Amino acid sequence: MTGARPFSLLALEGGGEGVSFALFAGETCVAHITEPAAEAASLPALLAPHLAGKRADAIAVLVGPGRFTGLRATLAVAEGLALGWNAPLFGLSVGDVIATLALPEPGPLWVVTPDGRGGVFVESEGELTRFGPEALPLPPEGTRLAGAGAELILAHAGRAGVSCIRLSWHGVRATALGEAALQRQRQRRPFRPPQPLYVGTVAFRPRPGWTPTPVGEEAPGHG
Repeated sequence: MTGARPFSLLALEGGGEGVSFALFAGETCVAHITEPAAEAASLPALLAPHLAGKRADAIAVLVGPGRFTGLRATLAVAEGLALGWNAPLFGLSVGDVIATLALPEPGPLWVVTPDGRGGVFVESEGELTRFGPEALPLPPEGTRLAGAGAELILAHAGRAGVSCIRLSWHGVRATALGEAALQRQRQRRPFRPPQPLYVGTVAFRPRPGWTPTPVGEEAPGHG
């Protein structure tokens, strides 16, 4: 008698530089491709040889922060497969993935993504907030910084005499996305809805008494 087929998960990423996908059987990544120069519209062609006659039990998609065209195309592919397979679709942000996989250490963790206009998106404790270049936030002493925009905050903190720790994480590819999704599923931790978090939107200057704005809500001062 053969054993049950292991749970399978397809991870898709395409909102930044290039695209990637990873297919997992249980905890094992059985196929993965990263194309640093490809566009998200090429995902169906990349997936076709690996998914012929197959289906995944669930799909994880990186929802950003990322570029409009790449995220929109990647989410369209993910939603189409989820509909065709009748499979759940899990959304995770760059910060969700890094926070899930980074070694637990004391101190806050900020995952920073450039907004394309000199400002940044900061993800911390599941919340995402945009800051303009004239209002970069000052992290607490000992903050761990990760992401493609971490150097901006690291330099800003250094000028203010605040010491931070730069982690090696710069971005997220599909293999890390899949690992994080499987870990969060095991731990019964929540996922985000598969809705894009676009970079390049207008940033804001925090008002006195500002607190971080949860993803999906507009920050004070936005039109």
